[in-house]
Amino acid sequence: MKKLLLFSVLLTASLGAGAQTTYSFTNTSYTDADGETYTELTGYFSKVSANGKYAVGYDEDGLAGYVPFFWRRDNPSELEFIDITANRISLADVANDGTAVGSFEERDADAMDTKVICYPGVRSADGTWTALPVPEDYYETYGKSYDFMESANAITPDAKYIAGTLHIETGYNETWGWAITAYLPILWEKTADGYVIKQHFTGLGAAGASMLYNEETGVAETVAEEVNYKSFMVWNISNDGSMIVGCNTADCGGQNPAIIKDGTLVQIFDCGTEEDDDRNFNGGIVTNVDANNNCYGYFMLANGSTVKYFVYTADGKLEYLDSWVRGATKAGEQITTDDTNLYSVLDVSEGGSVIVGANSIATDFGQFNTPALVVREDYISAEEDVTDGISISNTVAQELSIDYSAGSMLFVNGEYNRATLFNATGTAIESGVQGKAFNMSRMPAGVYIVKVETANGTRTFKFAR
Repeated sequence: MKKLLLFSVLLTASLGAGAQTTYSFTNTSYTDADGETYTELTGYFSKVSANGKYAVGYDEDGLAGYVPFFWRRDNPSELEFIDITANRISLADVANDGTAVGSFEERDADAMDTKVICYPGVRSADGTWTALPVPEDYYETYGKSYDFMESANAITPDAKYIAGTLHIETGYNETWGWAITAYLPILWEKTADGYVIKQHFTGLGAAGASMLYNEETGVAETVAEEVNYKSFMVWNISNDGSMIVGCNTADCGGQNPAIIKDGTLVQIFDCGTEEDDDRNFNGGIVTNVDANNNCYGYFMLANGSTVKYFVYTADGKLEYLDSWVRGATKAGEQITTDDTNLYSVLDVSEGGSVIVGANSIATDFGQFNTPALVVREDYISAEEDVTDGISISNTVAQELSIDYSAGSMLFVNGEYNRATLFNATGTAIESGVQGKAFNMSRMPAGVYIVKVETANGTRTFKFAR
């Protein structure tokens, strides 16, 4: 293993609600394994450890050679660049002890033109990479041909569980003579002998083995028939390893925010079919799960104009949000980009001391992300308080409001018991419990009223169609 040279970074200090410092690594420079020096770093921090001591990321744009980097809170103004000769490697997540996960390959220096498999891997705190085991039906062609598709994507704070995504061979096309594959999640568990495969998810989407959130009843229910499912991309994992979050791709191509809970696929929304534009998703994902098992994400309807943010709470409620929450502290503080001076927020430590993501820079090649993070000194002591396993809060509070894009869907933001849609004459048109979305596309033009019943009383909202 080789560490690349370190140089200075740009620091920007700011004061908000308490002392905090923003570290932006735009002007970080380093020299790669071939002796070439780069002076402009693009990319982002993807994850921070739960205790806020470490963060990882990598250059997403290729201007700096897809180099991953490692950050330590005890040396906050510098990055450690990770390289194994000239091989492909990535860093996707990091545990409390500095154990990181991603993917890596090792080629001999005199055989760099030979394709080898880029395996999902785990990197110990001392910098040693170990390939994670793969199942017998692993389709290794993708590991040889594509960067970082076969990867370990998430690790629990105690490093006991790792989740990732691999191409699995599910059949063979006799007509065309090639393998049929699916991009499926896998869960590894740490044992005395190293990491082993705990679960190999090949039955996701099967009839009777999946669940779908029902906005009419307000709970996730078992689906008797086979669900609209094609593959699953892992984005994060809960602290206890019981939940894997990300998105599944449906047969129609829509990406559906979803989770795997105790081995069962739980779709939060129904992608619909290719002909069903009202519910067919253009894209969406569950990006994060906090220490209290609340899951945050977004989706975009196929009309391209409706983007909606949500939290799927630990007790199975779907709540719509008016902004994209990219993570929450164990005390329940939700973090959005507006809460920092970062261009983009991707993750937050459990105590709230470190928020990671990116800023935006203009280069000769266009506009790019550059890694950046915020250290909030007033929150560092809170990181010590979250390691005892005590859940401080398991609630998600949101100001009640409505979102409506003309001619599309009406959403009620926040927590409530029931929402009812009325026309201008006072006639009730439709009603539903928490998580109900009202499709206005086929409603006649006019004024409408939404009456929202909450534990603290009733509120009404008026809007025009």
